[in-house]
Amino acid sequence: MVQRNRGGGILPVELCGLSVICIETELIRFVTGECDEELVKLKFEEIGAMVMHSLGPGLVVNYGDLKLLARDDASIDSCRYIVSKLTSLLEVYHVKLWLIGWVERYEIYLNVLNRFPYKEKDWDLQLLTITASGPPKEQTFSTSSLFAFSCFLLVKDL
Repeated sequence: MVQRNRGGGILPVELCGLSVICIETELIRFVTGECDEELVKLKFEEIGAMVMHSLGPGLVVNYGDLKLLARDDASIDSCRYIVSKLTSLLEVYHVKLWLIGWVERYEIYLNVLNRFPYKEKDWDLQLLTITASGPPKEQTFSTSSLFAFSCFLLVKDL
């Protein structure tokens, strides 16, 4: 939950009390066949209930890495189901629900838009480029100490 900062915070005061839920693990398990549609359906119903009963400004759903929808081992029917359910949630709870995720490379983003051409408009996605001056901590690169790592944060307009 986003909490009010006593000092000069960087987030608008309207976001105080905003809840965040991450569903990336459930979505990965679903598109790779590790869990069935019923479990994912229950998760989406839980999200709907959380938004309906939210006393704060709403809920941010973190769907994680967008490449999930472009994976070769992902079931296209499962991916369509996910996009359909997230789109439905946005249509019903558009005032109190936001989506957030990320993608490492713009090419992956374009791949996903190829598969789901209306997603960018339906989800009102905004690309925010994030660049780091070095590699993620778990990776080491021997060729150079300077490494440009970029990812694109995808959010439904707040």
